Amino acid sequence: MTKTNAAEKTSFDPAAAFPAFAMPNFDAFAMPNFDVDALADSQRRNVQALTEANKLVSDGAQDFAVRQAEILKGAVDAYADAMRGLMTVNDPKANVAQQAEIAKDTFKTSNANLHELADITAKAQAKSLDVINKRVVESLGEFQAIAAKS
Repeated sequence: MTKTNAAEKTSFDPAAAFPAFAMPNFDAFAMPNFDVDALADSQRRNVQALTEANKLVSDGAQDFAVRQAEILKGAVDAYADAMRGLMTVNDPKANVAQQAEIAKDTFKTSNANLHELADITAKAQAKSLDVINKRVVESLGEFQAIAAKS
C-alpha cells in the first residue's frame, strides 16, 4: 500500500459537488436604505392632517346643529304666532286665505333653511377634503423623495 501525503488530498467542497445547495448571493435581496425618520415624519404629518380634517368636520357639525336649533325655535315661534292670528279671524274665507298664506310662507322659509343647512354641510366637507387632498399630494411627493434616496 502506498502512502499518500496529506497535502495531496483535496478537501471535499459540497458547494462544488452540489451547486443547487450553494449559498445564495444575499446582496440581491438587500433591502433599500429607507430613511425611517423621514417616513415616520411623513406619517406624523398624515395624522396631523386627519386630525385637522376631523376638527373641521366636527366644527361644521356643531355649526349645523346650532343653526338647526335656531331654525326649530323660529319655526315653533312662527307656528305659535300663526295659530294666535288664526284664532282672531272670525270670517271662514279670510281664515282659509290666511292659512294658505301661512303655508306658502312656511314652505319658502323651510326651503331657504334647507339650502342654508346644505351649504353649511357642503362647506365643512369641502374644507376637510381640501386638507386631506393637499396632504395626500404632499405625502406622495415625500414618499417619492424617500424612495429616490434609497
